[in-house]
Amino acid sequence: ADAPYTLIAGCFAVIENAEKQIAQLKQKNIEASIIGKTKNGLYRVGCGGFQTSNAANAAMLNLKAQQTDVWVLKK
Repeated sequence: ADAPYTLIAGCFAVIENAEKQIAQLKQKNIEASIIGKTKNGLYRVGCGGFQTSNAANAAMLNLKAQQTDVWVLKK
């Protein structure tokens, strides 16, 4: 089942920059991957899918506490 909420760590025009951010997140033990593109063609770096906004917001606050800037995207 596709999770309706995803944490987004960044959007990048250049795929190498997206991959660089993924590597930095992995150093913090945060699983991340490129999860497609925005309608403007930017590569989206996502770290986790969630079934509810509460779960997504809790994970977002947890990552922000680790100095990782993320936001919640609702599909």
